[in-house]
Amino acid sequence: GGGVVWVMGKEMEKPKLQHETVDDISQRLSLLPDLYLPHALRSRGDSVTQSEKKSHLVDLLGRDAALFLERYGSDLSSSELQEFNIFKEDYEIGWHLKQLKSMMNPTVEEKRAQAAVVKNRRLAFMSILMQGGQYFSEDAMRMRAPLLHHQYIGKFQDPSSRTFFLPGERLSDLLIRQVEEADFQDRLKEEREKAGLAGEDEESEEEESTEEGNVFENEAATQHLETGKQTTIHQYEDGLEWDSEDHNEGMNAEDPGALEPSRLAISEEVMQAKLEDFTQIMQQKFLSGEDTEHVDYSKIDHDAALDDHWLKEISQDAEDKYFDED
Repeated sequence: GGGVVWVMGKEMEKPKLQHETVDDISQRLSLLPDLYLPHALRSRGDSVTQSEKKSHLVDLLGRDAALFLERYGSDLSSSELQEFNIFKEDYEIGWHLKQLKSMMNPTVEEKRAQAAVVKNRRLAFMSILMQGGQYFSEDAMRMRAPLLHHQYIGKFQDPSSRTFFLPGERLSDLLIRQVEEADFQDRLKEEREKAGLAGEDEESEEEESTEEGNVFENEAATQHLETGKQTTIHQYEDGLEWDSEDHNEGMNAEDPGALEPSRLAISEEVMQAKLEDFTQIMQQKFLSGEDTEHVDYSKIDHDAALDDHWLKEISQDAEDKYFDED
């Protein structure tokens, strides 16, 4: 409410918001669906009326403007915030006004600082997901990005292996996996159609990699075919490109043991390198905000608790090192 304050040794009337301003702000905020309420009101649940919410806001605004800004400042419009300039000589209110105004109209430096905070929070959350082991497992990434997985890894795997019985697996679990795999194949087909790859021969990966492939920077891998002939294979983003002019030699119908070009075995090292490349792309997609179907970025970006993640990591590493030295 009113009251007096002392400024430079002089007694002065404490500034007050106009009654109409208090009423308008309290009326608008009382209609917000997720309005913060003190425990006494919150504990009553849906029985709290809109007029009771408004009365609480009017009372708080007249009693403690600093606390009001702390709780409801982010819900105010810039014109409503301007009304509080009459309190700017009050240190606490002035601090809240400065913080809220910088959120509404951040400078280039503040935008850059906020972007760095968001990036670090997403990195921290990604680190937690990686420790959990599930989100960035090959199977989980494959389901999120069917075509990308196919281009990097899937074309070199036997798809039927995903519908076989696993040791100790129950029939019901196998049936669930088979349904999931059928859904995956439908999505892969749909993504191929969108990318304009639908009409191409699935087994002719050689043409596909020539059209779409961007050469990796690493050196060409060298493989030995069953015929004993050495063939140089350049790694492409989505497959292998054959240099040998007669690469179909030993792969005809008369040679049942020959492998199809699309299923030609690649070494474990090459497969692992491809999985790492695919994982890095999926991690970058996560960091750049492309996983909106799977994670709530607004929750991550505003989670101040994630700022402590790296401090905990450093502390844990130091502790581990200390005990290792013992």
